[in-house]
Amino acid sequence: MLDAVFLALVLVAAGAHAVVPWQAAGDERARRLWSRAALPVLLCGAVAALLLARAHPDAALATGLLPLLGGREGRLLAVLLPAALALDLLAALGWRRLPPAAFRIAGVFGVALLAAAALAGETLRVGEGPSGGGAAVLLAAACRLGVALGAGELLAPRRPLLALLSGLALPAWLLVSPPELRAALWQSGAGFTLGAAALLFLAARFLPARLRRPALAGAALLAGVLFAQAAALSQALSGLPLPPLPPLPAE
Repeated sequence: MLDAVFLALVLVAAGAHAVVPWQAAGDERARRLWSRAALPVLLCGAVAALLLARAHPDAALATGLLPLLGGREGRLLAVLLPAALALDLLAALGWRRLPPAAFRIAGVFGVALLAAAALAGETLRVGEGPSGGGAAVLLAAACRLGVALGAGELLAPRRPLLALLSGLALPAWLLVSPPELRAALWQSGAGFTLGAAALLFLAARFLPARLRRPALAGAALLAGVLFAQAAALSQALSGLPLPPLPPLPAE
């Protein structure tokens, strides 16, 4: 369950940094609120990601996420995360003097950080298990990014819109997953979790204002449960015995 919570926190934190700065740029009140929340939110997400990687050292080492500079995804995060932290700190200290363009620049970094986090998350999910190939991993990471955009709207000032994309990205993520993982997820009953999360994402935009954030929070947590279950099954699949060798031809 802790893995699901950590994954949900990463989805919300990274997604919010890709969504909220764009929406807050034209609204002084939204800029003030986001400037106060951005740094704690990002630190919370970074700690959750670190704890998640440390909880699965074999998968993290196998994919080069640990040590942080050992692989491509880790190096991207090592550059983008400090940059996002610096921008959040600058906004917290002097948001009144920053023009709206500064928040849009922060949004660009947020989108880049989210892309790197989504790729790292999908790489960690693969671990030593089936990947389906490089193209499949990239497609799955793109779907995970779409899920995070909706989760990030939990902290956005406007009515959720990208949550509709998230509701479609979850089943798309399952479709581009390796066939053996997809079958294992269906057999484990994860389809119900996916369906509930997708339904909450799709419904969030149309719910009364007081119910939108609870719906997005529930959807993000259920998405975290799904991704955590996928990671566990992926590692279990890595330990499957090899198929039997074909019989030798008769002499």
